[in-house]
Amino acid sequence: KEVTHNQALNILDVFVNTVVEAIVEDLPATSNDGDIYITERGKLAQYSGGNWTFHQPIDWMEVWLKNKQERMRYNDGDWIS
Repeated sequence: KEVTHNQALNILDVFVNTVVEAIVEDLPATSNDGDIYITERGKLAQYSGGNWTFHQPIDWMEVWLKNKQERMRYNDGDWIS
């Protein structure tokens, strides 16, 4: 039960109050647990427990892009400022 619950909390973390480190072509070789990146294909990549998990963003989802200090919104397949 704990594993399923923890996975659900990780997914919730991606979609609620999301802070994204950066938009990247290649994911970093090492990262901190909980770090989230936007990949070149527009997906959200979350690092947790030594593994990457990928999530498809939802239209009108907003994130805070940490490295550029700006809000981004996902709309119709693209991330826009």
